[in-house]
Amino acid sequence: MFRYLLLLVFLTSLGLGCSSSRGAKEAPGLAAEIAQLRNDYQRLRSELVEIRAARQSIKHVSDAIVELAASVSPSVVRISSDLRYLKKNGGGFIYNRDGIILTHDHLLWIDLPNTEGVVKRHYARLIKVWLHDGRRAEARIVGIDPDTDLAALKIDLEDLPEPLQLSERRLQQGEMAFSIGHPLQLPFSLEWRPISATYRSGRLPGTDVHQVDRGFFDGNSGGPLFDLDGKVVGLIYSTFNYKDRAYRDPTDPTRERKVVYSTIGWAVPSETMTRIAPELIDGAFIFDPQ
Repeated sequence: MFRYLLLLVFLTSLGLGCSSSRGAKEAPGLAAEIAQLRNDYQRLRSELVEIRAARQSIKHVSDAIVELAASVSPSVVRISSDLRYLKKNGGGFIYNRDGIILTHDHLLWIDLPNTEGVVKRHYARLIKVWLHDGRRAEARIVGIDPDTDLAALKIDLEDLPEPLQLSERRLQQGEMAFSIGHPLQLPFSLEWRPISATYRSGRLPGTDVHQVDRGFFDGNSGGPLFDLDGKVVGLIYSTFNYKDRAYRDPTDPTRERKVVYSTIGWAVPSETMTRIAPELIDGAFIFDPQ
C-alpha cells in the first residue's frame, strides 16, 4: 500500500493534468514511462474498488453468522448425566414448546458388569439441563432409540425459547453448516462444520449419517448442526478415530485433564429426527431405566 501511495504522489508531481503541448516536449522515454504510470494508476484504482467490495461482502457474511448464532443459541441446551462412576456431558436442543429436548441416546447410559460378570446397560437417573439463559432443570427420559442414537428428554420450565425447526430438504455435500456444543466444558461454542459427505451407511443400524469434520471433543455430542437458514440438518456426535489429548482444565488452571479427540464426526440427519421424534414422544420406544 505504501508503494501505491508513492506512485500517486509521483503522478501528481509529474502534473498529469498538464496540457498536451508540454507533454509533446518531453523525451519519448519519459513519455512512455508516464503512460505506463497512468495505466498502473488506473489499475490500482480498479483494484481498490474490488478490495472495498470484497471487504463489504465479508462483513455481510460475518454479520449474517452473528445473527444466525444469536437466533439459534437460546434454543440449545447443555446436558449432564450422572452415571454412577462418571458424568457424561453433551448437548441437545428444544424440540417443542412442551419442553421436549432431542439429544443422543449414548449420552444417557453406561455399560457395567454385574457381580456375575454380565454387562448390563444402566441409564442415568439424574439428568441436568442448562438453558442458554442460565436456568437449570432436571430432565426425565421420555423415549430412546439406540438404533438411531436418538433420545427425547422432558423438562418442566415456563417461557421456553423458540423451538428449533428441522430442515425438510436433502443436505448436499460441500454445504456450509454450523454447530453449537460444549467442548471441554466450554458452553455454547459455535463451530463451523463443512459437510464432508452425506447419507453414509453402516455407522448406525437405524439411519444413515452425514460426515462432518473439523474436530470433536467431549461435550460436542448432541449439539444441533444447522444450516444458514437456522434450521437443524443434523445432530452431531463422534465415536471414531479417537486420540488422547491433554488440555488445561478451565475450572482449575493448575490441572491438566486427559480427553478424547476425534478428527471425524457424524450427524444424524434431520429426516431421521422428523421420523423418530414423534414416536419417542408418543411412547413407541419403551424406556426401562433398569
